[in-house]
Amino acid sequence: MRKTLIILGTLLAATLLALGACAPAPESSPAEPTPPLPAPAVLQINKLSITPIEAKPGEQVTVTAEVSNTGGTEGSYTVELKINDVTEKRETVSVPPESSTMVTFVISRDSVGTYKISLDGMSQQLIIKPKTIRMEDMAFVYSSGWKTEQNEGASGGSWSLTGYGAYGYTNIKVDIKFRGTGVSLVHLVAPYGGIANIKIDGKDYPRIDMYAPTTQLKTTSIATDLIDADHVLTISPSQDSNPAVTLPTGPGATTVPLIVIDAIDIIVP
Repeated sequence: MRKTLIILGTLLAATLLALGACAPAPESSPAEPTPPLPAPAVLQINKLSITPIEAKPGEQVTVTAEVSNTGGTEGSYTVELKINDVTEKRETVSVPPESSTMVTFVISRDSVGTYKISLDGMSQQLIIKPKTIRMEDMAFVYSSGWKTEQNEGASGGSWSLTGYGAYGYTNIKVDIKFRGTGVSLVHLVAPYGGIANIKIDGKDYPRIDMYAPTTQLKTTSIATDLIDADHVLTISPSQDSNPAVTLPTGPGATTVPLIVIDAIDIIVP
């Protein structure tokens, strides 16, 4: 009897085991999707700006640029400022994703000239001009034969004009004493403009043709290589004129081409 019970128990265990093997497996929960990784940082330089683009020796100049990041993660970028292809400064900035950051450099130059300013392939020119002092025409020493006119467009509110043989005079001139290493003449150009003879300390310099199709104030460089000493600039009307000169008509109109001078700009060390 005992033997029979053992056999039945064994058969029952085997049957249960077989039934368990045939039962369907329990359903598992679907796996959570893996979020995509953010795009890496993509940084570049944009919008190079130089203020001012023309400066005096020693004057501070601000160089700015925008560093943009079009990627999905924050990144850092080292901006390298070069002047005439020589590294001047470096600055590292951090830029959040999909945004931009401004970077600023302050520079100056003591020597007159044109400089190439570069930031990672972007470049512009910086012009360093000499220091100048303006002297208005009221400080000039005029001979007879000049006429002064008030004009709001003039540098000091007035300018002086004459022409060869104007008002019955032929030996017309103006002497301008100045001290510096160079000088430019501020004058009018116009359809009726004549030609001015130019001397510095008695030496002839290229004449200035004051003819132009339209009337405007202009600055013409005369000399930039003088010694730093006292000089005398002498201006006189020439008998010659540009063939394109057109004289005005009507009562009181000039019968000769005119030179109109306003001021001088003196280059100082």
